[in-house]
Amino acid sequence: MIYYTVYKTTNLVNDKIYVGAHKTENPYDRYLGSNLPLKRAIKKYGRKNFKKEIIKFCNSEEEMFECEANIVNENFIAREDTYNLIEGGKGWTGLGQRVLELGTGIHSLSFDERSKISKERIANTDPELLRERNSKAGKIGGRVCVERKRGIHGLSEEARMKNSEAGIAAAREKGCGFFNPKFQSELGKRGGPKNKGFKWYNNGEKSFKYTLKEQFKEDFYSFLKNNPQFSEGRIFKTTADTKWMNNGTINKRVPINEIDIYLSNGFIFGRP
Repeated sequence: MIYYTVYKTTNLVNDKIYVGAHKTENPYDRYLGSNLPLKRAIKKYGRKNFKKEIIKFCNSEEEMFECEANIVNENFIAREDTYNLIEGGKGWTGLGQRVLELGTGIHSLSFDERSKISKERIANTDPELLRERNSKAGKIGGRVCVERKRGIHGLSEEARMKNSEAGIAAAREKGCGFFNPKFQSELGKRGGPKNKGFKWYNNGEKSFKYTLKEQFKEDFYSFLKNNPQFSEGRIFKTTADTKWMNNGTINKRVPINEIDIYLSNGFIFGRP
């Protein structure tokens, strides 16, 4: 005999629940649900900390999914005490897995071929439409993560801050990401919006910036030709004239005659 059931699985540790539909010959079998967050929770807390209850026995598959849909609606999945991610009543046909196994449609192509098609579609999509689409998707995904306290949003503000600090420290130590020397060099070449495109020149003692605005008035090399007291490039102080200092975030090579100023602003010697 086939039973059409709507059931509720409860986490006895934190009281979070999952409601699902299940067609089976034994309504009291060990099945607790196929939902991914629920599976992860079972792995974390152990099967013994979960209890399944039959909410309703139905007469058909249609009635079963209708009953599930009446319970697992938009408001239900928005609750913080549920594992459900999508509205009920749809069921799982296994069609996606079957399509994947048979290599139907796009799944018959290699990874490189699928990647090429994806890139071509993106390239042929209006950039403004693509930005709008990605922006909407990002906002929806971000809102869901915040509402359901997924990932880092499930941590306290203090814990998130500690994670951030640990990540920055690891990146600095490994010299990766923002702290990669090549990346820093590229940023320096580009300059910010205000200084973008400037060129360095010096008088042998001090360095100056020849801005983009000045270059529009007079070409940089024409300026140097008309002002022989200046040379191209930047003057760097020797390491003997400077000391490394930091404030826990910024490393800076400080001129010896300016050390007292940096000490008074919270800097200490060395690099963190």
